[in-house]
Amino acid sequence: MACKKNSTERTCRADAEKWDRRRFVRVVTPAAVGLIVLPTHALAQRVRCAGCGKVITSQYIEANGKYFHPECFKCAACGFRIDGSYIEHKGKFYHPDCYHHEFSPRCEWCGAPVSDKYFTIDGKVYHESCYVENLAPICAITGQPILGPYVTDWWGTTISAEYKDQVELCDSCGRFALPGHAWKLADGRIQCEVCRETEVTDAGKAAQIVREAAAVLEANGIRFNTSLDDISIVLVDKNQLHELHGGEGDANGLHSVHSETMNGRVIREDTTIYFLYGLPRDMLSGVAAHELFHVWQHENDADGGHADWREGSANVAMRIMLESIHSKLADYHLDQLEENDDPAYGKGYRKAWKYYQDHGISEFLNRVKKKGSGRRKN
Repeated sequence: MACKKNSTERTCRADAEKWDRRRFVRVVTPAAVGLIVLPTHALAQRVRCAGCGKVITSQYIEANGKYFHPECFKCAACGFRIDGSYIEHKGKFYHPDCYHHEFSPRCEWCGAPVSDKYFTIDGKVYHESCYVENLAPICAITGQPILGPYVTDWWGTTISAEYKDQVELCDSCGRFALPGHAWKLADGRIQCEVCRETEVTDAGKAAQIVREAAAVLEANGIRFNTSLDDISIVLVDKNQLHELHGGEGDANGLHSVHSETMNGRVIREDTTIYFLYGLPRDMLSGVAAHELFHVWQHENDADGGHADWREGSANVAMRIMLESIHSKLADYHLDQLEENDDPAYGKGYRKAWKYYQDHGISEFLNRVKKKGSGRRKN
């Protein structure tokens, strides 16, 4: 299984988080930092102490080519004598602890100097232990801290990048379909346990959701002549819906009108709205608004013209419905509208939505009528 290449692809970024694991400079331990007796030839050269400047006449300490009286070899930070390991920095000598206190970066979590293994995240430095114990994301599959690249879905669930090609996404909400928490429906769709809790598998319940969506649209100025009682609601699987669409696209619903004519005149029309079975309630509400707007378009002879306005304006109705719900799933599908790059359902929607915002509902509906008149084009 693989992460789907849809609007959630942005979550599958194995290299999205910069990774930096390295070591600071190690403590320098000279082979012998002890007292040495100055040889006769050095006495003749009058070697001077790099600390006090006076001539060294007997014992001394040599550090990186410099000579010191034993009592003059002092830490530049604390002022106390250095008897063992040291670090030289810009010509000055320090106890290792003093050096790290003065110059090492400090852990963003605990504030202590960092002198060994560390992580840098967004330019901030952390001790390895501080990061692992307090900040590292937890892999939803293994339950262990992630110490390398990872991927996150829209909902904030994180998994190690090594599993990204083994996990699919819920078809309804884009969540990672984690083992034991998701199902594969008969038509091949993936459904997570969250979406399963509100799935709609009953046509009567779907019809009630359609009535609720119609009420929201009418409250926003989109009114219908067709009685909702005269609209048939049918739930179908993915394969059936694909066939109803003429084998095109990957839709969640379909508005269909069967007309009977006599002497070239329509004497009867039967309207049917098809929905995928098993959609979660809030998602179905948005799809219902989209299909109801196609009902309005048909009533106003506006279901022809170009697909960008026909489908884009129907997605405006979907947005109006989703914004009335106030749920995380509704927010997810609002994001999908904004990120959709389809010429009709994405770019057409954004064009129609801007017109709606700039001109209001009345002018928007007039524009839809004008753009939808004439022979239908796809």
